[in-house]
Amino acid sequence: MKNLSCIFLIPLLALFVFVTCKETTEKTKTQHGAKTELQFKIDSIGKSYIDDGTVLGFSIAVLQENDTLYNGGFGHLDTARTKPITPKTIFLLASISKLVGATMVMKLVEEEKLSLEQTLYELLPDYPNAEQAQKIKLRHLLSHTSGLAEYSEVIDSVYVKTRVAPTKNDIYAFLKDNESLFEPGENYCYNNSGFLLMGMIVEQVTGNSFQSELDRIINTPTGLHLKLIAENTHNTNMSPYYELHGERMVNEPHWTWIKGDGGITTSAIELAHFPFKWANGDIISRTSYRQMITPTILSDSIETGYGLGVRKGTLEGYPVHGHTGGHKTTKSKMVFFPDKKLSIVVMVNTDNTPTHANKIFGDIVLAVLGKKMPDFSSVNKENDDLAKFEGTYQVPGGKGPRTIRIVFNEQDFHLYYRFGDNDTEGEKMYHLGKGEFWIERWPLDRVVFNMDHNDQVRALREYYYGFYVTLRKKNRIN
Repeated sequence: MKNLSCIFLIPLLALFVFVTCKETTEKTKTQHGAKTELQFKIDSIGKSYIDDGTVLGFSIAVLQENDTLYNGGFGHLDTARTKPITPKTIFLLASISKLVGATMVMKLVEEEKLSLEQTLYELLPDYPNAEQAQKIKLRHLLSHTSGLAEYSEVIDSVYVKTRVAPTKNDIYAFLKDNESLFEPGENYCYNNSGFLLMGMIVEQVTGNSFQSELDRIINTPTGLHLKLIAENTHNTNMSPYYELHGERMVNEPHWTWIKGDGGITTSAIELAHFPFKWANGDIISRTSYRQMITPTILSDSIETGYGLGVRKGTLEGYPVHGHTGGHKTTKSKMVFFPDKKLSIVVMVNTDNTPTHANKIFGDIVLAVLGKKMPDFSSVNKENDDLAKFEGTYQVPGGKGPRTIRIVFNEQDFHLYYRFGDNDTEGEKMYHLGKGEFWIERWPLDRVVFNMDHNDQVRALREYYYGFYVTLRKKNRIN
């Protein structure tokens, strides 16, 4: 913008810039004060999503070692669009809270206050289902292998209708009345119930509130300011949350009763600092960190892509770990590239939107890595025995979306990915080798098949935007 020579116009210009600027300008600068090429790219990406109109506001932070490559907010806190998102805006971690909570547990293990091999029977003496309690270990809770029924499918609906927070007795009654989906350690099924119980266990064994232990274990040694939702509801930097209904943004009240399975809040830049402090020994030992990021092996020797509160995966050839959080769509994503000493965080204040945190992250990570959207549609692996991958694969606990079919097409010699009993052609799969496949519709996702030492296909793992999301075991009879 040109400089004005008339002094009386300067205050007017300043007011104009303040009112009309859609994005926060507290982006990290170089030593000479100019934005980098990467910062201009991320500015452009963020602005394009706000202009699309399907998200009210979000924040992006990118760190590499001690260098802040980007830290900025886009959009607004309110539907009147008078309060801009800033780098100080606080968002929900949602299920990224699981990784933080698991880190707290590992610290308590180091302090010999807990053991991963302890059962619910030992840890929560009042747990109402003694048979479950004697089988389920703390390790199972942190790895989504407990087999517990998913409390949120029922309890959340009751809360939405009544706005009365569930009590411990309500949770216990639900778990008592609902049978396990499978034996502990037998399968993987993403489960909030385990991490809700984890929060109870932290309070039980320490005699302190979850927030007190969060302060002691995480905030004090790191200088971070992670707080439960209940602690931040009156903080003016805390973003409200919205759900997109058609073209309307509908405000959704914060669920202040949630703790271990999704109740922590902070800013994007603070969350971007967390992986470094988690991995370098500031919070837990490096041994405990390595234990957390090691994928869980099920009782039938099938490997998942989930450690202890940690999603694993690879993205554009680099190993990654971290977590996501959301409800109907992804609202938060924290990705750590250990080999590149890089962390990227995206936090969004809108649910049920096509402009979710994963979508934004996909464009940001490609800009940061200097890569284009992957395209393997020209890959043609000859002499691959693709027919062996055919079959029905299922997540425990239901049918429908939990079931997919892999079909071999003898005309074009490709596999196709189909949902449930859908008889449409499905999505063409391109073999990248070693049982890994790419699908054009989801270019940053991968499907990886688990095979045993006899080259028999046992299961498949799905990775979305780099992170392991689910395991589907192959049905023996198809």
